[in-house]
Amino acid sequence: MTSATRLPELPQVPTLLELGFDGYPVETWMGLVAPAATAQDVIAKLNAAANAVMGSREMQSGLKKLGFEARTGSAQDFAARIAREREQWAAVIKLTGARAD
Repeated sequence: MTSATRLPELPQVPTLLELGFDGYPVETWMGLVAPAATAQDVIAKLNAAANAVMGSREMQSGLKKLGFEARTGSAQDFAARIAREREQWAAVIKLTGARAD
């Protein structure tokens, strides 16, 4: 498991961190974004609506059946997540010389 914690559905499978591999987690994630020029009040409304849906019992249950966990947060939290991911993967690209063909 490359996630930070074990999956409840697979409790016997250890994480890479538990196996001694530091530098993880690597997780698959999805989120909603808007154009950079979108007004902050619109962003706030969209964020509130998305948090309400993602935090609902029905959505949590449905996603859990697919092996996903719905997380909620602020637009600033998500922007920080994107920035961390960009930094992490930029380092990997630089180290490996990976490029898109």
